[in-house]
Amino acid sequence: MVVTIIHISYINLVNLFYIKKVANRIITVGDHSRAKVLAELLDQAPSPYVVQSERNFLTITGRYKGVPVSIVAIGMVSNTLN
Repeated sequence: MVVTIIHISYINLVNLFYIKKVANRIITVGDHSRAKVLAELLDQAPSPYVVQSERNFLTITGRYKGVPVSIVAIGMVSNTLN
């Protein structure tokens, strides 16, 4: 799998939605490793688009069985929540 990683600010991450880099179907997970496991299920063509923000958000956008989907890891796992 070929992926593109871009480092951007949180504001630019929000703007990605408006330039079609974030799908209207979003799966949120806490840990980046879970997002990467889910990303392996995405279609190989076209290659998933990956964005890592300065605020520890990881967004992977691709297609699952032809349906656009984004996977967003917010960087918070259950043991860090109060």
